[in-house]
Amino acid sequence: MSDGVAKALATMREHGISRVVVVDEANKIAGIVTGKDIVDRVVSLKKDARLGYLSKKEKEKTLSIMVEGIMSTPVIVVEKEDTIAEVIDLMVENEISSIVVARNNTPEGIVIKRDILEHYLKRAIPKEYEVQIITKGLVLDDFELEKLLDDLNKFLRRFKGSLGKSHLFVYVKKLKTYYRRIPLIHVSMRLRSDHGVFFVTGETWGVEFAVHAALNKLERQVIKDKELVLDKRVVQRFYEGVI
Repeated sequence: MSDGVAKALATMREHGISRVVVVDEANKIAGIVTGKDIVDRVVSLKKDARLGYLSKKEKEKTLSIMVEGIMSTPVIVVEKEDTIAEVIDLMVENEISSIVVARNNTPEGIVIKRDILEHYLKRAIPKEYEVQIITKGLVLDDFELEKLLDDLNKFLRRFKGSLGKSHLFVYVKKLKTYYRRIPLIHVSMRLRSDHGVFFVTGETWGVEFAVHAALNKLERQVIKDKELVLDKRVVQRFYEGVI
């Protein structure tokens, strides 16, 4: 509870998440803070109209606020044994987008709407389809959609041997900022694979450039992880040879 907004933001960025659970000294749930909470309750709206940069004063103000002062309470919780249907009912009833999973008020995890959406999309999508694009604030024409799907599927085929069966969820959101009539696009990608989960974001002008900016980040992340796996295999073979 004594941590600042800076640490909350760093944790969100490091793990590719949009909210964190706040705990007290006994590791019991005290509240929850989302990225939206920080924007709405801490960061003023005085931004550069074209690029959206925060002023130095606003950044300093953001970093100095304690999470205890902006966290939401009380926190709605479930246990691991509860069903998805029960989680959905609680979200609808309380008009919230996330539920904390806890045992004796000690947090064990968190479920957000996107987790539920991805769970059902994976069940609904035929096995041969590995990519799902979800848009907000814009509609992709058939040509744009086909081009993006082709590039994303090429990416998955490249790493299929390393990742195994994979599902790539791509979220494309049009922001309200324009530059020469081209909208600022925010893209987040979540790759769920047999080898693990990868998450990246990208933001630039135009859908195609934004998607490829995020895809390049994802590629670097996967390659880095792949190198670590290969290193472990080399070490294992070395020890097996010595023994």
